[in-house]
Amino acid sequence: QIKKDNVPVYARLLASPMRQAAKDIIKKLLDQAQELKQQELDAIAAIGADNAAISANIQSALFSEAQEELNKANAAGAWGAVCTRASNTKANILTSVAVTAICLCQSTDGANANCGHTLTTQWSPGGNNGNSEKIQKAWPLIKTACEKRKPPEHITSNTIRATIAQFKSRLGLSLNHKTTTKPLILGETDASNCDGTTTKQCVDYSTALASNGRGIAWLANLEQAADLVDNATGTAAHLKLLAAQQKQLVSQAVQAYTFARYAATLPAATMHQTALQDIEAKQEVAEKECNKIDKDTDCAANPKCKWNNKAEDPKQSQHGTRRPLILGT
Repeated sequence: QIKKDNVPVYARLLASPMRQAAKDIIKKLLDQAQELKQQELDAIAAIGADNAAISANIQSALFSEAQEELNKANAAGAWGAVCTRASNTKANILTSVAVTAICLCQSTDGANANCGHTLTTQWSPGGNNGNSEKIQKAWPLIKTACEKRKPPEHITSNTIRATIAQFKSRLGLSLNHKTTTKPLILGETDASNCDGTTTKQCVDYSTALASNGRGIAWLANLEQAADLVDNATGTAAHLKLLAAQQKQLVSQAVQAYTFARYAATLPAATMHQTALQDIEAKQEVAEKECNKIDKDTDCAANPKCKWNNKAEDPKQSQHGTRRPLILGT
């Protein structure tokens, strides 16, 4: 019984063949619903795991680790120790988008800021950053400038892949120069190398992207995040399908109950009363035929009868009464 405000919505029906039939149908539907419920729970858990992995991958792409902010201590060292492919710091141009932005967006002349931020000092190649001083000063200003840009309403696999495509499209290009000898340079240069000086404020991914190179870890993290978004989106669509199937099972159960309840309101004759009377008549005839038999050997020859040695009928007390075992229809 399903109750609402302590009032049975689906009251228990009186015993009848139709109630039993409805019960059997509803039991099968309930078993199917339990299977769907488990699939729904598994899907919800999978989506949760994917979402957690998406967040971790995006954070790792930004900050070289699954944290909500850049740990400046992970990028301690001179420009050449942080902003080149040879860097051994945890956060560098291969592992962190934030550090890449810091390496690219220094002021080139000590007065005019790049990248739309208000940083007016330059991290020169020999500039001290042993305690992450340059990182500590530059990142808050660059972050503030980034936050002024309108973010996408939803992070989808398409927005992530569009960002990756935009990054790749900028390789080999700069505002004032076009690098032809090294097409995998990102940023400003007047030659084909990057050293952090005023005219070579860039990062070189040539070695990292070579066949035996280390690759760009933050780029791989973004690509994996896009794949995870696709996976979570597909699972969410499947979850909606499971919910629709659950509703369909409920509808079928309601139909089975409703039909049984409707059948209970019909006159007996409407529900095959004639057929039941015919069965009862055949049973009476069979009983009479069985009761005519007075030997158990004769009884054994009739599969519809069964010998009863405990009969109370005076006429049959010695030999027993006969009762039909199987009734024809």
